[in-house]
Amino acid sequence: MRPEGAKTELEKRIRQAGTTANALTPAQGIPLMLDFYRGIRAERCELDQRGDMLLFQWGAYDWGEGLTFQVDITRQFIDTEDEDEDNAISQLSFKFHFLPSTALNVIKSGNHWCKTPDELADFEAFIVNSDAYRAVEALGPSKVVIDYGIAG
Repeated sequence: MRPEGAKTELEKRIRQAGTTANALTPAQGIPLMLDFYRGIRAERCELDQRGDMLLFQWGAYDWGEGLTFQVDITRQFIDTEDEDEDNAISQLSFKFHFLPSTALNVIKSGNHWCKTPDELADFEAFIVNSDAYRAVEALGPSKVVIDYGIAG
């Protein structure tokens, strides 16, 4: 798979699970991204050069649409053969938004990387044991966004 096909592939996996992105909780959606990473390598994105990694990030943010607590799993691609460095890095983001609450407001923002599939078991354990995940794992998000684009 080429990185630019990642969004289509993730959406296909969601449909195959018999649901839509907006109907997923983090406990249902994050495993879909982990399985996608486990099962499909990105062309021209060399693992030994950190060309295909996962990022779990969380926190309360306002990107112009109002404050929400967000839990995000992102797959970052670095096309190690692309000579145009400005277009070499792209990301597929799977973001769950939640309305602010007292319980969510006390969770400090943070992030954690998975650099290769060999680290996937430890990465998954980190996610499911994190305060952010435990606080929202079964909650219905107010919004779910799947986005692919050039990082920059």
